[in-house]
Amino acid sequence: MFLNPGSRSAGSTGMPFDPLEHETPPEDLAALDRLAELVGGSAAAVEVGSWVGSTALVLAKHFDRVYCVDTWEGTPSDSIGAVAARHGSAKVLDTFCANVGPRLLSTVVPIVGRSLDWARRWPFQVNLIFLDADHDYEAVAADIRTWMPHVQTGGILCGHDWGWPGVTRAVGELVPGYRVDGTVWWAYV
Repeated sequence: MFLNPGSRSAGSTGMPFDPLEHETPPEDLAALDRLAELVGGSAAAVEVGSWVGSTALVLAKHFDRVYCVDTWEGTPSDSIGAVAARHGSAKVLDTFCANVGPRLLSTVVPIVGRSLDWARRWPFQVNLIFLDADHDYEAVAADIRTWMPHVQTGGILCGHDWGWPGVTRAVGELVPGYRVDGTVWWAYV
């Protein structure tokens, strides 16, 4: 069952889902679900840029652990930066924790901090990394460069918002053999 981030309907946790003014289109959730199914199982995934948990819950269907790296402050380059500024990062993180419900810390592990700081310290490889943080070219390129080595051979590096100029350029330059499914880009490593 997919969450309907545009409403407060029950998601896979059976609890109401609060999208906090941001909607992840169902077709993007479906694309991520298909990718996670390819490499999931008793494995781990990292999501960089988690917002309030709709994509984390999709990943949690397929992985034993989903590590969600985010500041929960949004970014100034897109609309969720303004939403985070209105509500505050503590409210955004609280909403994420409520939305993932009983999976919090058992399957879905929030990690507060900046992407590059965590990527430089990340201690092990995972089966899938989903990048959906700052969409400026420099930020996406840095995320790709620092997170790609943490994807195990045969795993998937993927991300959201194909079509944003910074995302499209960085992926085109740095991810060999990438493919696109709607606005989700991906490649085997």
